[in-house]
Amino acid sequence: MPTHPPGQTACSDWTLPAEAHLLRIEGADALAFAQAQFASDLRELVIGRWQWSAWLDAQGRVRALLQLARSDEQTLIALLRGGSGDALAQDLRRYVLRARVRITPQRAWLHARPLASGGGGSALLQATRLRLDAGSHVLDLDLAADREPDPGPDDRNAAALAVVRAGHPWLPEVARGTLLPPALSLLRLQAVSLGKGCYPGQELVARLHYRGGHKRRLARVRLAAPQPPGSLAIMAGQAALLLNGASDGREWEALAVLSEPPSTAAITVQGIVLEVFPA
Repeated sequence: MPTHPPGQTACSDWTLPAEAHLLRIEGADALAFAQAQFASDLRELVIGRWQWSAWLDAQGRVRALLQLARSDEQTLIALLRGGSGDALAQDLRRYVLRARVRITPQRAWLHARPLASGGGGSALLQATRLRLDAGSHVLDLDLAADREPDPGPDDRNAAALAVVRAGHPWLPEVARGTLLPPALSLLRLQAVSLGKGCYPGQELVARLHYRGGHKRRLARVRLAAPQPPGSLAIMAGQAALLLNGASDGREWEALAVLSEPPSTAAITVQGIVLEVFPA
């Protein structure tokens, strides 16, 4: 299988990945299994829609960030926002026990383009394609990953910029298993539920929401030049972990996790931080 689609550049790899990792979770107990493991409330997920979700460890740290689509009564397809589908499938299988569920990793070529307007949340599964409408942009996944990718409609940088400005993180490897939900704005994305009941890390999610005290936050920042995901930078005098980014035509915009976020929603100290997203 080709490593990269034709014409893919290193800079593009820092925006949105050319190759995506997915999990197919299916079987009579697929929904119940996912409801018990993932942090979102799957009772709200109807066929033909997708929702943000996350798999947390017992300390509430984000092991995996997901876009979770429901294709039929017994099938979920998860797009991983970072990490390996093979590794996540192996980890999740340890909790299957007697449940009637199959967890299958899958690769897909990822195409992306911005949208002038969109409702967001719809998921369309065809024979070899999955389309996720995220409102400001759309992700098209070519599931026939064993062949050369169909170029298709693709404006990767413009879509990646829409992703950044929407506050939709993509996790570099160094960030997985290290960040708590408020640092990635997961309550805003509705990737974690406060009312659905028990799941790994649920107690910590509730404690951070009701008692506060976590100082790390997701922000949109501006850089003079591209920096790879996982880099550390100093932003307005504080440490920042850089996530996904894109060019705005002049400079580089990226999502970053700030150690001590500013109290205001948007600041311009040295023209660096553009926006701080709600936790």
